[in-house]
Amino acid sequence: MPVCRTVIVVILVFFLTAACSQSEQKTPTDNRLDQAALNELANQLQLQYRLVDNQPAQGCDPKQTDGQCFLAVLELKSPIDWPHRNWQLYLSHVAYIQQATSEAFSLTHINGDLYRLQPKPSWRGFDANQSYSINLYAHNWSLHESDVMPNLYLHAPGLQPAVIKASVDQWQEHNADKRPAHLLPYAETGVDLHRSAADVTPLATPAWLAEQYQWQTPKPEAIATRIIPAVAKQQMLAGEALDLSRGFAIDESDLRARFPAIAEEMQQQQWLRENGIPLQITVPKDKKTSQPQESYRLSLNAARVVIESPSETGAFYALQTLLALAASDQPVPPQIIDDAPHFGFRGLHIDVARNFQSKQEIQSLIRQMARYKLNKLHLHLADDEGWRLEIPALPELTDVGAFRCHDLNEQQCLLPQLGSGPHRDSPINGFLSAKDYQDLLKFAEQHHIEIIPALDMPGHARAAIVAMKVREQRLQAAGKADAALTHRLHDPEDKTEYLSIQYYRDNTINPCIDTSYQFVATILDEVKRLHNEAGVPLITFHVGADETPGAWGQSPACSAQRKEGESEHDFHHRLNAQFLSKVQVMLTERDITMAGWSDGMATLLSAKVDAPMQVNAWGGLAGDGHKLAHQFANAGHRVVLSFPDVLYFDFPYVAAPEEPGYYWGARRVDLRKVFSFMPDNLPAHAEIWRDRNEQPFAIDERREQGGEPLNAGVRFAGIQGQLWSETVRTPERLHYMIYPRLLALAERAWHKPDWALPYDHNGRRYGANSAHFNDELKQRLEQDWQAFVHRFADIEWQRLEQDGVQYRIPPVGARRIGEQLELVPGYPGWPVFFRYSAQDTWQRYETAIKAQAGMEFRGSNPSQTRFGRINRLENEARR
Repeated sequence: MPVCRTVIVVILVFFLTAACSQSEQKTPTDNRLDQAALNELANQLQLQYRLVDNQPAQGCDPKQTDGQCFLAVLELKSPIDWPHRNWQLYLSHVAYIQQATSEAFSLTHINGDLYRLQPKPSWRGFDANQSYSINLYAHNWSLHESDVMPNLYLHAPGLQPAVIKASVDQWQEHNADKRPAHLLPYAETGVDLHRSAADVTPLATPAWLAEQYQWQTPKPEAIATRIIPAVAKQQMLAGEALDLSRGFAIDESDLRARFPAIAEEMQQQQWLRENGIPLQITVPKDKKTSQPQESYRLSLNAARVVIESPSETGAFYALQTLLALAASDQPVPPQIIDDAPHFGFRGLHIDVARNFQSKQEIQSLIRQMARYKLNKLHLHLADDEGWRLEIPALPELTDVGAFRCHDLNEQQCLLPQLGSGPHRDSPINGFLSAKDYQDLLKFAEQHHIEIIPALDMPGHARAAIVAMKVREQRLQAAGKADAALTHRLHDPEDKTEYLSIQYYRDNTINPCIDTSYQFVATILDEVKRLHNEAGVPLITFHVGADETPGAWGQSPACSAQRKEGESEHDFHHRLNAQFLSKVQVMLTERDITMAGWSDGMATLLSAKVDAPMQVNAWGGLAGDGHKLAHQFANAGHRVVLSFPDVLYFDFPYVAAPEEPGYYWGARRVDLRKVFSFMPDNLPAHAEIWRDRNEQPFAIDERREQGGEPLNAGVRFAGIQGQLWSETVRTPERLHYMIYPRLLALAERAWHKPDWALPYDHNGRRYGANSAHFNDELKQRLEQDWQAFVHRFADIEWQRLEQDGVQYRIPPVGARRIGEQLELVPGYPGWPVFFRYSAQDTWQRYETAIKAQAGMEFRGSNPSQTRFGRINRLENEARR
């Protein structure tokens, strides 16, 4: 018995010791977490982001976003026991998280879209293969997978941050794109992908796509001569057709001196030949002419090709037309083309502030813009997430403001945002050096394009504000107290609590301190100097001017200027106008035109500032966005139409969760929608389009109903496409979002079609049943659309391909015919492939095939070198 008792005691001691040992493992000390252990977890941690409900029955804050929120779950699982607790996980979440519930973790909003997740005191570490969930209740809804950001990372005191491997962007064949690896595809969640019961947007199922892809067969005639953008007048002549593949004979040295960009392309394409068709270019030295400066006449016959234009710019566009005709492998008839642009402003906006793009990518974009006769590049160089232009007088703007990394004190870089991750060498970081920018100015000038630099102020200015704080601290530490304060952009005593539209607490320049204007003066002088040194004048400077609500209310510097009894709205409105008015004077003194977005510039309209301005009108057409456009135009300002409904190329092409892009203004901005835009008659779109919920809307411009139509003789300056880059992290995504929409933008900017409904300056009411856009106009539109899309599908894709442009290849549509399935390509005549399971080999589609649930299909370009995303037959069940 004593022996037995001894054995029992020994066994009890053994188990108690083991239990204590395990307990000790679950109660680590801080110094037991080293870099190797953190890296190990980052490499092995399994993550999943899962959308649960876009209209949860509970959990939403009724005081925020009208009580609308969505529920998503972030799930963590480690394949190993990992007992450490002194660590944090950082993530970007573009929808503001109202609350997070979890037994294991707490969540803290840092700033912007950055959040910190950390273990609660009661949490005792990861148990192997145990899942831990965090419920995230966030603003509004999530309808597209690009809402989910990559590069979640771990950090612990004294250690380097480590990106969680399971959260990085990975190539996915079914999307033909990179996506965060931890994202559960929305199609697999079963969640209703609509905003509310009022949202009747049809999702882009294979059946819906097939209805949109109505391609004319046989294809329209004269595709070889129907160039993009279409010409104003094209007179075909009798005589032998011209074989333009012979090339052109011209004095190469003269061509290179006058048109270096064209000369380079013609040389690369081997169009310059001694025995080619003689090419003559005539531009009179006397510039006095009644002809539009960008107009031209292009005459082609068997003997020669003659270009006549009042300007080098017009001759440049004539050469682009000639190269477009030569791009076809078919002979073209003798002809005379008389052409001129419909709008003088034909622009594209590219945002390199949120996520950076290189000088080489911008140059590639400029080449395509020039090819399709666009002439304004709105280069968005600074925002909350980055400052991308070197300003030698203020080096901190790019030393700090051009980079995002894990530095919570923001001494070396800005906070991570938009899934940038913790590392300074991320490809989304970077800036244009002064030389880079000047190279771009010269390159754009050779392509007859004006670069409009955009450095946002007073809102969207967080990168500058943080950089100037670092500058102030550096100079203070160096004993230069006076110099330290010269470019301060914030009031240190400001206690205002606000969240910007992107959830920043500190992104707005203070308009009530003198040093803010010293900063603006320095920026304007430095940018103007860069232009002067490059020999390219600074004509227009875009200040942004938009989205500043809530700031400055508790700033002592501003409170001193508050009028007695003034409401918060009026106070803020007046301060914004005050800032913009002062900047307007500074620009005028430097002979520069101020440009800005319509909502911010509206404060100047009400303040009756009469200096000429460029105004980008960007209110949604379904939300009366035309009104501000008309008011500014009637007041004599240059209005550039920039409506999100049709001109935001960061919006998805179609309403499918796999399609990338933001969608606050529209769920689909496809090629045909851009093509069908009627910029001279904004209210008319109430007849042919729907609002963002696909509901009909009406616009009543009749004067007797209080409408404000355009005054007789008043026209808009032009139109501009926009690509904001929150979801654009790679050059490939940039190409996908821009092309081929850029071609439709160019079509509408350059050419006024005969199907466009004329504007009635007396005002009309437009709605789903008003029928001003009659059947004859609809038929003309359809004919023109077929010619345009066939031209792209036959010829223009090849020109883009030769330049390395990775244009979008649309998903394939599918139409059931009994037990058979008809597959329809996204562009006419393009190849389609199918397979019955992921294990099968892709087969080329030729004729109707047997329909089978789960079968897959995808399209390719005609050369079959690139493929679109995969569609599945079961997707047809989605509403």
